[in-house]
Amino acid sequence: MKPYLFVLTIIIMTSSCVMDAANARLQVKNNSSYDISVEIYQSDTVIHEIVNYPEFYIDRKISTGETRRQNMLGRKREWSHFIESSINKKLNVFIFATDTIEKYGGFEHIIAHRLYKRYEYTEKELDEMNWVVEYP
Repeated sequence: MKPYLFVLTIIIMTSSCVMDAANARLQVKNNSSYDISVEIYQSDTVIHEIVNYPEFYIDRKISTGETRRQNMLGRKREWSHFIESSINKKLNVFIFATDTIEKYGGFEHIIAHRLYKRYEYTEKELDEMNWVVEYP
């Protein structure tokens, strides 16, 4: 009986982690001459507690010329729900120069001096852009 319970548990766990293709549709393309790191917020301001792990952003950098998917784990239409639940009903995309994160070793100085770019998009705008955000 125990092996069946184990197999059933594995099936339930993996089926709940399946990512819908629509949740991986957002892409960020780096057209700049330097590496960037990206964060998506429901807020229209940087939240220090969320970006308090510089290593995370350094590891997930998007190199010059690279396009990277920004995944939203969850169920179908998760991006729509995320946007609808945001403060301004838009997707707020924050872009940081990765070398700036490395230089300051954190985000306090970056936030205080607004050393980042913020873009905001409605779901309609994202649809028109095929969900590809190009920087700059």
